[in-house]
Amino acid sequence: MADYLSNCVFYVCITIIYVDSEFSLIRSMLNKIPDIDDGAVNEIQSIIETPVNIVFHHNVGGVVSQCLFTWIIFDFVGAKYIYVHCILAAIFKLIPIVPV
Repeated sequence: MADYLSNCVFYVCITIIYVDSEFSLIRSMLNKIPDIDDGAVNEIQSIIETPVNIVFHHNVGGVVSQCLFTWIIFDFVGAKYIYVHCILAAIFKLIPIVPV
């Protein structure tokens, strides 16, 4: 369980760093390849980074909606420890145990 939680924290940190950073890891890797001009590097970078950013932003939106849904349902039912259930729901939505 501790390994799974550390993987969740690692994934969240990498996601936040990748989405919010101005430094482009893909650009730095492409610059190491010889004989590629800047126009091609920019085109390849946009082709790779656009879908990855869309997936990460969609993933974060899913986490928020799952957390709010859990909060509303558990509050309606009157369950105890709503915060813990919401955090667990967010973690399982972020990195699912069983692939959907």
